[in-house]
Amino acid sequence: MKAWIALSILGSFVFSSAVFAAESRQFTKVDTERAVVKIVTDEGQGVQAAMFVDGEENEKFMKMLLEDPNTRLASLRDELEKENCDPSAQRYDSWIEDCGSVEFTDPVQTSFARGGWMSAGAQYTYFVGFRHAGTGHIFEATYMVVIQEEVNAEMNQQNGTPSVLKKDLSLVRIVRMPGQIRILPIR
Repeated sequence: MKAWIALSILGSFVFSSAVFAAESRQFTKVDTERAVVKIVTDEGQGVQAAMFVDGEENEKFMKMLLEDPNTRLASLRDELEKENCDPSAQRYDSWIEDCGSVEFTDPVQTSFARGGWMSAGAQYTYFVGFRHAGTGHIFEATYMVVIQEEVNAEMNQQNGTPSVLKKDLSLVRIVRMPGQIRILPIR
């Protein structure tokens, strides 16, 4: 019995590895707040757009937004740094000496939609705030940043099966959170 379980686990691992090895993804910046990912797969009839609504490129997309000074996200980061730090302070990567840094929480998938097998999409919300330096390292989220991914399958004209999928990533909105609560140390 144990051998059967081990064999089935090994078989599913080999199968899933083969599935993932059969795809390639190419990330391309389209404009300041939008990117496209071209996904090429040889799965044929088994391809469903919803399989690729996976948030896999979210981190790369957010980094792209922060590196471009013309995006709303880079402007938000700069604004939060100015609100919380001395303008003459030195930034090392994302940390400002003797002050702190702008911080993003892990994303939360806040919506998902599937339009049949050929299209699907999701939105992800990040909470953004400032983490202050010092013994307390206080963090308070003051903004929500929403990004969206939409995946559409493109049909192969020769055999009528999907082989290429196009994923659009975009910055949807940045919203200031209402009614922030200030947490003060107990004295």
